[in-house]
Amino acid sequence: MSRSPPFAGVAFVEAKEDGKRETPQGMEKAAGLARRYALRGYDAVHLASALLGQERLHLPVTLAAFDRDLWLAGRKSGMEVWPTGLVS
Repeated sequence: MSRSPPFAGVAFVEAKEDGKRETPQGMEKAAGLARRYALRGYDAVHLASALLGQERLHLPVTLAAFDRDLWLAGRKSGMEVWPTGLVS
């Protein structure tokens, strides 16, 4: 049985008394990141999720990325990125 990370999807879904509702905040952030860093769709969603999760948790979040463009965008966004030294 696979398990999701503790805050998977935090940027895109919020709990409501009557169920779940999509939040435009995550999609807007992903769209802005895609334009700013020339990211592909899921890379922008990955980075937006990490950034919004970090904002909501008020804790540092490390972005794990083996894609060069996503790794660089994460670093430029001020996130800790892993693995260190992927791009020099």
